[in-house]
Amino acid sequence: MLTDKEVRALQPREKKYTVTDGNGLVLEVRTGGQKYWVARTWEGGKERRKQIGKYPEMSLKVAREENILYRRSAEQRRSVLTMGELVDEWIRRKLDVSEEHMKTITLRLDKYILPGLGHMPVSEITPQDILAVCRLAEDSGFLETAHRVRGLIGQIFRYGIASGYLHADPSGSLRGALKASKTAHYPTLTDKAQIKALIQGIDDYPQPVMRCALQFSLLTFARPGEVRRGRWAEIEGDTWAIPDETMKKKGRGGHLVPLSVQALGVLARLRLLTGDSLYLFPSARSRNRPMSDGGVRTAIRAMGFTRDEFTAHSFRSLASTVLNDAGFARDWIEKQLAHEDEDQVRAAYNRAEYLDQRREMMRWWGEWWEGLR
Repeated sequence: MLTDKEVRALQPREKKYTVTDGNGLVLEVRTGGQKYWVARTWEGGKERRKQIGKYPEMSLKVAREENILYRRSAEQRRSVLTMGELVDEWIRRKLDVSEEHMKTITLRLDKYILPGLGHMPVSEITPQDILAVCRLAEDSGFLETAHRVRGLIGQIFRYGIASGYLHADPSGSLRGALKASKTAHYPTLTDKAQIKALIQGIDDYPQPVMRCALQFSLLTFARPGEVRRGRWAEIEGDTWAIPDETMKKKGRGGHLVPLSVQALGVLARLRLLTGDSLYLFPSARSRNRPMSDGGVRTAIRAMGFTRDEFTAHSFRSLASTVLNDAGFARDWIEKQLAHEDEDQVRAAYNRAEYLDQRREMMRWWGEWWEGLR
C-alpha cells in the first residue's frame, strides 16, 4: 500500500503510468504531472475503470474510502444479475460447440434449468436449488440427464466466476447427491447375418444421395454431424481433412480420415450427383445447406432397424467392435474415432497421429465391407 510521502514523491515520466495502492485503487500519473485516483473493478470479464478524484485535492485516505464505496456499488450491481441473464451471456460466448450440441444444451436449459432458476439472482442460488432442478430429470428416470444438467449449471457458474460475477460454484457441493447413472452405449449389430442385412439394405436404398451417405458413414465411421457437414473442399486425395470447427470438440486441430478405395468409389459416384454443391450431402431443399441431422436416422428406420438396434452413431460402435475383434491396436481405433485426448494441448498437435497405421486399418475395413457385400 502507498503512503502519503510516496504519493507526493511520484514524478511525471515520458509516458503516463500508474502505481497500485491495493483493493483495486490505483494512482494515475500523467506526463504533465497531474495525479488522478482511479478505481478498478471487473464486470463481465472486463476491467472497468472510474476516475474518482484528483490528488492532492482528494487525499489518499479519502480516495481509499471512495474506492470502497465504488466497489460496494459494483458488488450490488453484480448481486442482482439473474441466472437467465448469465445464461444469455454464456451462450453468446460459447462458440466452440457444434450445432447439434448447442441444440442439446438449449433443450436442457429450457426444460430444466431456466424454469426453476432463470429468475433468481445468481448470488442467491444455493446447492439445494440446483439439486431440485436436477431431481426433475432424476425423478423421471433420466439419470444421465440429471448429471448432465448439474454439469451444465457448473459450466455456467464457472463462467460467472471467471467474469467477476460470482465467487463460488454451488453446484460443486452436489457431487454424490444424485443417483449414479449407467453409461449408455450406442446399440450395434454383432450377428454377421444382421450386418449383411444392414449392408444389403444400404445398397438397396432407393435415394442415391442418401445411399452414398449411408455407405460413407459406414466406411469412415465419422460422427453423423461430421458426415452431413462434410465439404468437397475437405477431400484431399485419399484423405478427408475434417476441419476443427466441424468437430465435436474444438481446439484439437481437426481430424484426418484415410479413405479406402471403397470410400473413394462412393465419392466418385456422389460427385456426379452433388459435385456442384459446397457440401458432400446437401439438403434436398437447398444446395447451399447440408442435409438435416435426422436424414440418416430416418433412412435407417426405413430399412427396418429400430432405435434399439441401430442408430446413426452405431456405425462407429460397429467399426470399433469389428476392428477390436480383428486385433487392431486400440490406440489406432480410438484415434480414428477421434475420441478426445485428455491432454488437449497434445491432442491439438497430433491430428495425424498413427496416420500410416490408420490408413492400413481403413484399407482392411473397406475390404471387410466389400467382402460382406
